[in-house]
Amino acid sequence: MYHGKVLYCASATGLSLKECEIDIDHPHIRSMHLWSADMGLAVEFDIALESTEAYDLLQAALDRYCDLVACKIAYDFAIAFPGFSYVGGGADCGENDVIVFPPEPGPEPDPQPPVCRDGDGPDFSAYLLAGDARTYHYHRLYRSALGTTDPVSQHMFLYAILQALAGEGTRQEVDAVISQVEPSVPRYRSGGDGEETLYTRLRNEITRPSQGVLAETTGTEIKRCLGAFRLVVQEAIARFAGR
Repeated sequence: MYHGKVLYCASATGLSLKECEIDIDHPHIRSMHLWSADMGLAVEFDIALESTEAYDLLQAALDRYCDLVACKIAYDFAIAFPGFSYVGGGADCGENDVIVFPPEPGPEPDPQPPVCRDGDGPDFSAYLLAGDARTYHYHRLYRSALGTTDPVSQHMFLYAILQALAGEGTRQEVDAVISQVEPSVPRYRSGGDGEETLYTRLRNEITRPSQGVLAETTGTEIKRCLGAFRLVVQEAIARFAGR
């Protein structure tokens, strides 16, 4: 049996989570330790390999658990969390034989805005041990949507999630999901005596530039509406993803 530790880190300036250690039900991973590092978050895995032939299975499991944690953070805090990258570690296979996991090449993640959550955060233990593939799927979609900076594209991503949650994905079904969820999250109120749904307001603000109206307030209104619409989708996932 070969034992060792493997460390992954993520850039997330200002994001602080409660330190936790979770026992993992996996043949090659005994536990994972999550804590806030100086400039982000760190995850260290305590691994055990019966043979070097299990390397690929272990690597896939490590990547999956890192992605699970990243998606949960993005979902709970509504931020475009960049994900974890390999830092170091391996498994000691004897006196001079050590399995080392080379880092995957790629661009450095952008620093995240401050999101202080001292001593607070998701319940990773229950989430990871539950192994709910459907919830994980929607968390990944939500994280991908938040990683899209263009407001129109992000709106389309978020709306597609509601379509999937609605079943067949017709406009009426999506509107039904929105109507069930909107009352439980902050809702945008339009000016004057009238009031409209958040989705309608967002759609109007996004399509306004194409109609030749480039008011300075449009960008601000879109950001305000998108922020609230993300909460709508977040609540919809929490309510309907497990069905």
